[in-house]
Amino acid sequence: MKTNISTIALALLTVTVLLTTPGLTQAQHGDHVDKFGKMKSMPPYQHMDKLGLSEEQLKKIEDVRFELKKKQIEIKSKIKIDELELRRMMMNDASEKEINKKIDKIVDQKGKLRKLHTSSRFKIKKSLTDEQWQSYKKSMRGNRSMGNKHDRTLKQMKRKRK
Repeated sequence: MKTNISTIALALLTVTVLLTTPGLTQAQHGDHVDKFGKMKSMPPYQHMDKLGLSEEQLKKIEDVRFELKKKQIEIKSKIKIDELELRRMMMNDASEKEINKKIDKIVDQKGKLRKLHTSSRFKIKKSLTDEQWQSYKKSMRGNRSMGNKHDRTLKQMKRKRK
C-alpha cells in the first residue's frame, strides 16, 4: 500500500513539474519561445521600424517579400512533387540513371531557391541607404527564419505611420 501511494505521489509530482516548466520558460522569454519551450528566432523585419524607413521603402520591401513568397511556394511545391516521385521510383526499382536524373532535378530546384533568397536580399539592399543597410545586417545576424511574422511586422509598421 505504501509503495502504491509513493508511486502515485511521484507520478503527480512529475506531471506537475512537466506542466509548469514550459510556462516558466515562456514567462522568462516572452514571445521568443514556442509552445514547446524552444527559443524561436526573431523575424528579420522586426527591427525595421528602427531604421526610419520611408513609405516608399516599406512598399518596395513588401513587394520583394511578396514575390519571394510566391516563387518560394512554386519552387517548394516542385521539390515536394519531385521528392515524392523519387520515393516511388526507388520503390519501383527504377534505374540508377533515372534516379540520379531526378536527384539532379531536386538539387537544381533547391539551388534556385537559394539564389532567390540571395536576389531578394540584394533587392532589399538597393532600397535602403548605406546606414539602413548596415543596421539591417546587424539585426539579421543569427536570424535565419522567414515566415508570416515578417509580413505582419511590415503591416504593423505601416499602421503605426498612418
